[in-house]
Amino acid sequence: MSSLPIHPRDVLSLNEDTCADLLQEAQMIESFEVQENRSNAEVDPLESLGAVTSPKSDAAYPTPPLSVASPPLTSSNGRITQHQPIGTPLSTDSPYASLETTPTGPATPFGSDAIYSSYPTPSTSYVNSPPAEESCTLQGLRIPSQSRFRYLQSGRAGKNGTDFLEQIKIEKILSAEDSLLAQEPSRLLQPLLECSEAGILPSLKALRLPVEWKGKGGAVKYYRLLEAVKEKTLVLSPLAKRIAQILFYLNCTWLEKHGQLGATVATFILNACPEEPNTPERMKSRRDNITGCHKRPGKRCWMLVACLGAGVLLHGADAIDTVINSNFTIPQLNIFITFVLRTRPGTVHLLRSLDTVVEAIMLGASIADLRGVFRGITDATVRQAQLASASAADQEAWTEQMTEDIWQAMDAESIAKKKIPDIIRDF
Repeated sequence: MSSLPIHPRDVLSLNEDTCADLLQEAQMIESFEVQENRSNAEVDPLESLGAVTSPKSDAAYPTPPLSVASPPLTSSNGRITQHQPIGTPLSTDSPYASLETTPTGPATPFGSDAIYSSYPTPSTSYVNSPPAEESCTLQGLRIPSQSRFRYLQSGRAGKNGTDFLEQIKIEKILSAEDSLLAQEPSRLLQPLLECSEAGILPSLKALRLPVEWKGKGGAVKYYRLLEAVKEKTLVLSPLAKRIAQILFYLNCTWLEKHGQLGATVATFILNACPEEPNTPERMKSRRDNITGCHKRPGKRCWMLVACLGAGVLLHGADAIDTVINSNFTIPQLNIFITFVLRTRPGTVHLLRSLDTVVEAIMLGASIADLRGVFRGITDATVRQAQLASASAADQEAWTEQMTEDIWQAMDAESIAKKKIPDIIRDF
């Protein structure tokens, strides 16, 4: 097969010849690994890697080679920009039509997470001290949990570098990291894959989300929807819920900047809902509800998507749940994101390869436009190749880390805010 560098999004488009080559290569790799494991059963995988070279700079991450070839999914300027106005069905000559790919094999069956799960959640709890023996496994390579624990202890956040992680938060971060590639995309894409309506049906509508999400009208619709989910009168898929939270947060941020609200965005939304109480006492609790239950989770989801890649919505649903349910503060989330960027470049590469697809869903692409791409994302053979490539890059990067050195977390909050125009063009 060709050894030329491959664009990260090329894995979403395969022809039959490429699929055959990929399958043959995967079988050869599997055979080699079986033989090597038999002859080196007692060899420490970290030691067997020998000397490796990996950039230490936070700004540059190695790009793992992918053994597939196909044209990139983006437009000439690197982004899909030819979106029609939100709420307007896409025509048959939509730019997303070029994303259609030929399926390369059967989609991975539901319930097979354990086969390809890259970082199983550790079974032990280390509240007061790091574990002595346990380690997490990624595609046959082992990274000691004790080393990861010490590395996180060296992380610092905040303007003065004085914020650090308590041991219980380190445990939560390791749990979230373990889950970054744990989900099968086919599970979370199920509402779209099973949608019987073809043609111009927007992906948001297939996820049972309002197509209008921007401005005052969009804020009211998504607030009511998220309230219904919170009150359990409406059930959304995990992907739909996280996308709804992100869109609500992005719209709130846009309204705060351009809406000339004359009040907080929470008060503005409540005033637009006649069913909401207008007494001062009740208004305060309702404002806190909007900020804490809807806007706050959306902001944290967006930080993960903007910094690690939109693929976290498809591969790392459990990781997002851990971040949200554990009430990570912004400094703690900064440490988590920086930790992943430093030690998991292969994983980040994989997650970022799905940025354009998730962006297309948010901006109104139809099911027909994206159905072929969904088949590529959920293909088992492609996923195996992706995980193997991510594993190699992650392991190489980890060998370059020094657990004794103090390191400063990046300002992920500011980076995420700068990426809002990727979704809201007039931000």
